[in-house]
Amino acid sequence: MIIADIKIAHRLTKHSKYSYLHMKRSDDKMFQQLDLLRIITTLPGILLGFTFHEYAHAYMATKFGDPTPKMQGRLTVNPLVHIDIWGLLLIIFAGFGWAKPVVTNPSYYKGNVKQKDLIVSFAGPVMNFIIAFISAAILLLIDKYGILNSVDRNKINIIFMIIEGIIWINCVLFIFNLVPIPPLDGFHVLINILPVKSYGFIYALEKYGQIILLVFIILPFSSTIIGTGAAYIENFILKVLSTVI
Repeated sequence: MIIADIKIAHRLTKHSKYSYLHMKRSDDKMFQQLDLLRIITTLPGILLGFTFHEYAHAYMATKFGDPTPKMQGRLTVNPLVHIDIWGLLLIIFAGFGWAKPVVTNPSYYKGNVKQKDLIVSFAGPVMNFIIAFISAAILLLIDKYGILNSVDRNKINIIFMIIEGIIWINCVLFIFNLVPIPPLDGFHVLINILPVKSYGFIYALEKYGQIILLVFIILPFSSTIIGTGAAYIENFILKVLSTVI
């Protein structure tokens, strides 16, 4: 697989989000070489992962009565709306980048606000899981039925690399965004399930969220945690699909 390791974080102000992608490669020489093949096989996973993750948050918030995402023009799966050009260029040249934020306002939700805010927070990671699942199904179907047998072998390899990249990136997005560190989605989930009496500690922790997140990304053990979790999800998906395909 082209991507050896990916770390992704979400910057969150209430429900404002910046998607960050930080990539490290075991082959540093390969990583430094900006080649067309690497861009072609990596970009689809990045664009799909970021775009549909943010769209899922926007869609669920809108469904619960919040007009903010629609007013911002974010209720779309057009990557141009969600991708920040500078963030995208940095992903290509430096392996680190981000997407535009989606803002939601839970005060518009009716009924159980915490429950609906929890669902909105989960929506992004769940969408990444769905993308990984669908992509894995496509990969297995292509392999089983020889759908691309008539295609040139080099082109088939590129197609497989693209699909594998989509699966892996979205598995990483799913795992990383559920880590309960501010300002990730996992932390926002934590806020909605913990009792009110713990809010003092939560908001104190949130104050230093960016620093904690940066330290977590830099430390080597984060690669093991996220990589192991993403590999488990990927293997789980493939195992489930292999029983029906």
